Amino acid sequence: MGEFGDTVQVSWVEDEVEPADALNGRTTEGDIQQLAEDFGSEWNLSPRQRDVFKLAIAGVHRKESAALLACSLKTIEGYWKRIYEKTGCFSQAEVVAKFIREVLLADLVLANDAQVAA
Repeated sequence: MGEFGDTVQVSWVEDEVEPADALNGRTTEGDIQQLAEDFGSEWNLSPRQRDVFKLAIAGVHRKESAALLACSLKTIEGYWKRIYEKTGCFSQAEVVAKFIREVLLADLVLANDAQVAA
């Protein structure tokens, strides 16, 4: 599975934000996976659809996801079709981008606003 590392690179934010603080400390793979779980709940994804989504966030390809979840590639593709319907997206990359934009970047903005206010 993919690794997220300990920090994120933030070079496009106008105000200086330390990478370790960029996501309110949510920079470990476990925290990213919890945010992915929360995102899946918000979009009413089934538990199995959330598993498939979280594997994608971790950088796992569909074929490997099928092996890890002990199902066929066709089943994984079916999960993705329903994920697209529920999120209003048309590709796996778009779903991941939506997660980054709506969850990770929202946390980044909140952390940045908190630092500016302090």
